[in-house]
This record gives sequence, C-alpha cells and structure tokens, in this order.
Amino acid sequence: MPSGPAERTTIRVLLIEDDEAHAWFISRYLKQVENMRIALSHAATLADGLRLLASQPFDAVLLDLRLPDSDIDETVSRIIPHALNVPIIVLSTLEDPSLAKSALEQGAEDYLWKGNLSSELLYRAIQHAIERQLRRIREDASRK
Repeated sequence: MPSGPAERTTIRVLLIEDDEAHAWFISRYLKQVENMRIALSHAATLADGLRLLASQPFDAVLLDLRLPDSDIDETVSRIIPHALNVPIIVLSTLEDPSLAKSALEQGAEDYLWKGNLSSELLYRAIQHAIERQLRRIREDASRK
C-alpha cells in the first residue's frame, strides 16, 4: 500500500458496536493507523448496521458479536447475506476458540479479541481481509 500522506488509500469501514467505550477505543486505534486513511461509520445495533450496508459501500466491517438486537451465535450469520463481497472482522471481548471457530465457519474473515487490539493489529486484519476478499472475487470471475 502507498505510504506517503497524499498517496494513502481511504478504506471505508463500518463498525457495528453497541458499547460506546469500545467504539471510542476502536476509532482511536484506527485514527492512529499511518498507512491508510479510514472513513469510519458506526452503528450501535445490527439493524442499524444492516441499514448502513444497504445504503452505502464499505470495504470492511468490524463486528461486535454481543449486540442488543442479536444473539452471539447468530450475529455473523445474520450479517453475511447483507455484506456480499465485504469482509467481516469479528471483535469480541470473549477469548473463546470455539466461538472464534464458529464465526469463521459462518463466513467471518477474522476474529480478534478486544483485549489484545492495537492500531497495527487492526491495520493488518483489515488489509489482509480486503486482500483475501479481492482474491476470491478475482478467482470467482475467472471461473465464469
């Protein structure tokens, strides 16, 4: 990715997070990323996140599993049909391998524990998720 200030790419990220303190910390981490400019949109419920996904394009979604309008075990499966070609990165306070495995099996690109977040970790997760998604889109297009 380009690294000069005028050459930085803008990445459109949707954060679906109901905890205001967590949303604030995540937005601070994203503002500290030097290699990309982040245009961050925020929704506090899954329903609001789905409305935003339907109304504008995003390059990635950062998704909390514990939302007031969705059960932990169904949040990923509920968003996947609405986020076609948009990678989902789950952010959770639960450091639970079985929950992480389930989220990935349902279609999430990554599962990050909030207690271990940093600007660098978020940057790499977003960058790699977008790259993997683009690779899949190209492979699907070449098969047609």
